[in-house]
Amino acid sequence: MLTDLKNHGVADVLIACCDGLKGLPAAITATWPQATVQTCVVHLVRNSLRYASKAHWSKITADLKNVYRATTLANAETAFAEFAETWRDKYPAMVRMWENAWGEFVPSLDFPWEYVHSSLPQPQGGREVPPPPTASSPSTLDSGPRSAGGGTFPPNNPP
Repeated sequence: MLTDLKNHGVADVLIACCDGLKGLPAAITATWPQATVQTCVVHLVRNSLRYASKAHWSKITADLKNVYRATTLANAETAFAEFAETWRDKYPAMVRMWENAWGEFVPSLDFPWEYVHSSLPQPQGGREVPPPPTASSPSTLDSGPRSAGGGTFPPNNPP
């Protein structure tokens, strides 16, 4: 599938967000060596809740929000240390899952906070988040030519 994307004109990928499927990050970096691979935060949080009693879900998700909404690696590490201290004794497998996924969770911290979190609600404290890049932006994959079928790939047989 990734080779098909590349063959249809996707020359480079800046960041790819994955759901934790084994082998997908390696396949992405094999296809686009400069791509940054990020594990999807929604999947990490959802997987975290598999280890916990439903009675603790709201507290766990509130604590994790401090981790995934951090603006720097240092802030994320501090928030995760607090999360781990709170939950390691009760749910060691949940904390271990985050530790194992940490290397593919933190790449988004290399990008401006405003662009990584542009689809999230506005944070409190008056910090404005600019709108995400538009379809006319050169950083958007969908800015390429469209096929007759309406997809984002260029036609296989140009006229």
